[in-house]
Amino acid sequence: MVKFERVLGDYPNTPGAVQSLVYLLSDAVSNNDLNKMNELLDENDGTIEDPIVLSSIYKLRGDISHADGDHSSALKYYQKAESLMAGNAIQTKYQLDIASALLAQNNYDDALKTLEEIIDNIDAGFNEKNRAEELLAYTKHKMGI
Repeated sequence: MVKFERVLGDYPNTPGAVQSLVYLLSDAVSNNDLNKMNELLDENDGTIEDPIVLSSIYKLRGDISHADGDHSSALKYYQKAESLMAGNAIQTKYQLDIASALLAQNNYDDALKTLEEIIDNIDAGFNEKNRAEELLAYTKHKMGI
């Protein structure tokens, strides 16, 4: 981990620094070290150009905000992640995160639309569609439908 930190510090804005950041964030997530995650994200904000890595970082920021109860910020991060992955299979996973954040805000109408979009997507995976159907049933129950 020390070597990854050194690469991140000594070679900023390089592919090696991005790789190091990914490994360091992975370690922080594995250890559930929110302080380290926030520190790494704050120090490296704006230096990532790879859309897949950047969308993963937005998702991680959304997860942190969601865990902290800041569902509005979580929603914004999830939407940023989703927009970067438009047309990609990963997009559906981010749409599920968006629906979860909307449900946490009791925004059932928008959650319903998002979940129906996932279910209607012929390219969405089996697991994602199952999760969407579970959340859709919960949403309809809350809406009294």
